[in-house]
Amino acid sequence: MPLASFEPGRVLRAAGDFLRPVGWRGLTPDERGLEGCLLFPRDKRVTSFDGTQIAYSVFGSRGPWVALVPGFCCPDNFWRYLLPELRKRYRVIVYDLRGLGLSGLPRRAGRRARSLSADDFTIENHVRDLEAVLDAERVKRAALLGHSMGGQIVLEAYRDFAEQISAVVFLTAPYESATRALYGRDLDTAFRGLELAIRALPRASVLLWRSLFLANPALTHRMAQVVRALGASAKAEDMATYYRHMAFLDPIVLMKMAHAMRAHSAADVVPTIDVPTLIVAGSADTFAPPRLAKAMHLAIPHSEIVFLEEGTHGAIIEFPEEVNRAVTSFLARHLARRRGRRPEGGAGPQGRASGRRRSSAARR
Repeated sequence: MPLASFEPGRVLRAAGDFLRPVGWRGLTPDERGLEGCLLFPRDKRVTSFDGTQIAYSVFGSRGPWVALVPGFCCPDNFWRYLLPELRKRYRVIVYDLRGLGLSGLPRRAGRRARSLSADDFTIENHVRDLEAVLDAERVKRAALLGHSMGGQIVLEAYRDFAEQISAVVFLTAPYESATRALYGRDLDTAFRGLELAIRALPRASVLLWRSLFLANPALTHRMAQVVRALGASAKAEDMATYYRHMAFLDPIVLMKMAHAMRAHSAADVVPTIDVPTLIVAGSADTFAPPRLAKAMHLAIPHSEIVFLEEGTHGAIIEFPEEVNRAVTSFLARHLARRRGRRPEGGAGPQGRASGRRRSSAARR
C-alpha cells in the first residue's frame, strides 16, 4: 500500500471490525455496530411476546398495507429496488427478524450461545414477531411479501391469522426449508454435520468467519456465483450490506436459526390459501427449485406464477425491473381495485408477461 494512501483511521476501524467481541449484540444491537449493514432506517421498535425487541419502519403514507418478510440471515438489501416502488402507492413495513439487523434476542446469548436454543427461532416465533409489528401499527389487513425463508413465515402467518392477510407474494420462497431441496438433494444431514463442526471449533475461529465476508467481498461474491447461490446478473454492490451483516453474526447462533428453519414445513398450508397469490420463481434457483414453485402454483387456486429465466435465489436483485413489474401489477389489481374481495379466476396480465425477454408466466 503506498504511504500516501495509508489511512490510520480506516485501518483501526477495520481492525475493530475483525476483533469485535462475539457477543457484541447483547440483547439489542447498537446501531453504530451495524454501520454499512443496512440500506434503510429502522426508527420504530416493538416488544414481541417473549420480550424480544423487533426493529422496523414504515415507508409510504397512504394506501393499503404491505409487509416485507425477509429471508434467512437477510438484512434489507433484497428490498433495494422493490421498496422504492411500493412506497409510492402503499404503506410498507420493513422489519428485521429476531437476532438479525437491529432486532434483538429474547435473552443474552451467553458463553458459546448456550442461553439460546433453536426453539427461540422457530418459524412460529417469527410469525408472532410479525404479528406484534402489525398490531403496533394497528394494521387490520395487509399483503405479505416473503423472500426465501420469508415464504415459510408468510405461510405460517396464514395458518394463524388468515383473516388479516389480503394477498400473498412468494419471491423465490419455498414452503419448507431450502436445505431439503438445495441442489436437488436433501442436505439436512450435511447441515447437521456443519453445525457440530462449528460448535467444536474454538471461538477464535470467528475471525475466519469474518475474514470470509470482510477481507475480500468481491471474492466472496464471486464464490457465491460459482456455487450458484447467485447468478451472473447479481451485482456485488447489491450484496455488499448482506456480506457485511453476515460477518457480524455469531456462527453458533446462526446454526440454531438454521436448525429451526430446517425443522419447519408449511406444505399443509399451501392448498388452504384463499387470497390472491403471486409466485415469483427463478429457473436457476438452487435453494427454491422451480419444481417447488410449480407445485405451489398447482395447489393454490387462482394463483399466478412468473418464472425468471436464469434467475437464482437472488432473482429479486438480479432482475429488479421484471420483479417490480410483476409485483406492482399484481398488487395494483388485487389491492387498489379489489380491496377486501377475492379476485375472479382468470384475471391478470399474464399474457403480457409471457413475451418479455427474461421472464415467462403461466396461469392456472
